Amino acid sequence: KYMKRKLIDYLKNNVSKQSYDYIVNFLSGPGYGFDINTLSVGHFFHFIELCFNEGSKWNDWKTLNGPIDEAWFKPWYNYLKNKGVKIHLNSELKKINYTENKINSLEIKINNDLKKIYGDDYILSLGPSSLLKVLFSSKLKDMGMKYLKFDTVNNQVSFRIGLKKKVNFKKNYGFILLDSPYNITFNSCSDHWKDYDSFGQNGEIKTLISGTLVRTYQKGSLYNKTALNLTEKELLEEIVHQIFSSKQLINFLKEENNGYILDKGDIIYKSIFEDWYERKNRMRVKNKKWINTINNEEHRIDGKTKFDNLFIGGGHIKTSTNIWLMEGAAESGLIVTNYILKKYKKKL
Repeated sequence: KYMKRKLIDYLKNNVSKQSYDYIVNFLSGPGYGFDINTLSVGHFFHFIELCFNEGSKWNDWKTLNGPIDEAWFKPWYNYLKNKGVKIHLNSELKKINYTENKINSLEIKINNDLKKIYGDDYILSLGPSSLLKVLFSSKLKDMGMKYLKFDTVNNQVSFRIGLKKKVNFKKNYGFILLDSPYNITFNSCSDHWKDYDSFGQNGEIKTLISGTLVRTYQKGSLYNKTALNLTEKELLEEIVHQIFSSKQLINFLKEENNGYILDKGDIIYKSIFEDWYERKNRMRVKNKKWINTINNEEHRIDGKTKFDNLFIGGGHIKTSTNIWLMEGAAESGLIVTNYILKKYKKKL
């Protein structure tokens, strides 16, 4: 019942305004990435329990010391290739071919050519909306309806802003602008990454801000529109306006930088993360984001399927983490691995 009960309703008349701001406007959305309008009591407190249990592996949060592509994906990609893994980029799974309880092959579009891929076992680690599309195109509607009856969309939008001046935001700090309508959350890559003197534009960018709009459904203070009902140009203008309107942030930077006043003239780069694009004067997303809500816990799926050689991984499957996070997705990989090892009577 806790997974179906909305946290915001539970707190409304039971905590002080200060506690409400801390839990709802700080922790829930910006801190943990939930949508407060659909966040359940169960998911929120399960996550608190994970983070604050004595000796918990969750106590020590870390961030990468470089761009994700350079610090994580490229080393991982090279490691896998050196182990003999064949990797096809720019590819799309189109169809699953099967008989009774076994998968025979997958049809994959690789650089516009449709190819069949054969294997002993198959693992699908796709986002739920992409997976649902594949299951339906493969005439596996029963699996689709059984597993993926999700009522979930997470429309948080990521952005980047580059400044021509080196501005100290304080090392290893994250910032949440509680006085911004979009609940803007960001960190300064300059204070998190090591060995970076510049961040592009031929060395002209000295400070790179990476941020997220948590409440894209609120009306902004410049255009009086929700984030997704703006053009890309308007959205960037709205973001800058909200950042420069934050008295908390302006005062903080003055204290940390000997009276420095943030100036719009210092901005020489701004962009919306490439997963978003403009169409018909509004923003749309290429890949729908899944998120835990009061509506979907009972529809979480297991990593094992009705097929003997088909497994499903991803943060949306049932895990002990129980939250849609990178850590949950990583745990799902271990779960699927153990299913396969158990199948072949190998050590887990």
